[in-house]
Amino acid sequence: MSSTRHATDSGPIRQERYASNDAYRTGLGGLLVAKRCGMLSADPELTELIWFIQWRSLTDHFLVGGNTGSVESLADALLTDMHWQPPVAESVWVEDQETGKMDLVEQRVDHQSARSTMVAELAAGLRTLALNPVAPPESLPGLGSQWRSVLKACRSHFRSEIQRGLAPTIVAKRIAESLRFARETHKPVLITGRSRLGKSAAAKAFCAASGGMARYVLTPEDSDMDSFYRAVAKSLGVADSHSRKASEVRDLIERMLMSSGLMLVLDEAHNLFSGLRRIARLPQRVLWLRRLIDANVPVALLALPEFEARVKRYIEQLDWDAAQITDLICRREELPEALDGSDFELLIERLAPALTSKAKSMLAGAAAGQRGAQYIVDTLAVAGHAAGKFGRTVATDEEIAEAIGERPQFFRVKAPRGSRIDPAPIAQVKTPADAVRLRGYRMGPANSLQPAIAG
Repeated sequence: MSSTRHATDSGPIRQERYASNDAYRTGLGGLLVAKRCGMLSADPELTELIWFIQWRSLTDHFLVGGNTGSVESLADALLTDMHWQPPVAESVWVEDQETGKMDLVEQRVDHQSARSTMVAELAAGLRTLALNPVAPPESLPGLGSQWRSVLKACRSHFRSEIQRGLAPTIVAKRIAESLRFARETHKPVLITGRSRLGKSAAAKAFCAASGGMARYVLTPEDSDMDSFYRAVAKSLGVADSHSRKASEVRDLIERMLMSSGLMLVLDEAHNLFSGLRRIARLPQRVLWLRRLIDANVPVALLALPEFEARVKRYIEQLDWDAAQITDLICRREELPEALDGSDFELLIERLAPALTSKAKSMLAGAAAGQRGAQYIVDTLAVAGHAAGKFGRTVATDEEIAEAIGERPQFFRVKAPRGSRIDPAPIAQVKTPADAVRLRGYRMGPANSLQPAIAG
């Protein structure tokens, strides 16, 4: 195969030539930005603005803040904030064919073409600002000499939008406080809590509001190191080529984190340990993470209570010294078992302020027996889907009531030791006894489970 580096414009069209074009790598390389910011230690404000540009240029793999995915999209958003409009007409010199003289003539400006040109020029200026180790420019295309103030205003507006979309429940407040502690002290924290409390939403909101200074990573369930390295690399914007080996990706991540001061927020952190009942090797993910912690990289772990059980399994089966990681954790935050009524009311008011008072009361009453925020989110999604069929954006009281009634309910049956009972389909379950019978058991004395008698 011929080298795509030397493919000429006049040559035949080849797919590999265009797939390797820089246009397909729209995000700013994290390691290059880290080197650039390393030269701006005397200007921390500009450093944070550059990290904001870099973070907004990345693809939002983990659905953290709806990142634009390219520098051009960010440039277009900045011009929109500035209310930039091209001139209606521009003066150009045109030669008179009869006299040969040059005359100044006004011509109408193509709005779309002028806008595209300005976006491209501003994007090039932002790339130079974020990557080129030169003195900061005095002005940027479309933004002028006030470009720093425009970037700060854009970041502040983005942060306020993120915070407006998150209800300040007790869980969200405690998570934000712990994450701020980790970022400010560069000491690791561990946050544990049951599912559906809103842990992930609070962590994503914190990372989005940081403007790129804290990066969210969803820890993959696989036990291999390669998937873990690539999940971290996606969040940082390094190693976007799948042809790199795992060791190369790890090296790029370490070089960037140890020189940038960015924070890692690892969600589903119990996946740092294998979920298998029988384990045969040490937790490689944890051992690598310790290297980052020893290098003063701020790290926060969000996990299910299962985190402790998995640590204990390594201690029992491999005689592993868990103090290698547990002694490094400087703060432990255990979240409440469930949200209270005031939290549910905050969620409803924040997520669906346009609902009627009756609908809000119905939804809050139905959520009173639930554990976490996911019930509110899912019920509003069901009601919103019904409203959307009629072209409305706000659900009616009847649609809220129907959404509450349509939510499936499952009886949780405690199985005998060594057995497993799955939830039965909702249509077949009327009482707890039905759920037991459908799984091959019958209710015994004192609600104990006994094998059903055939026939």
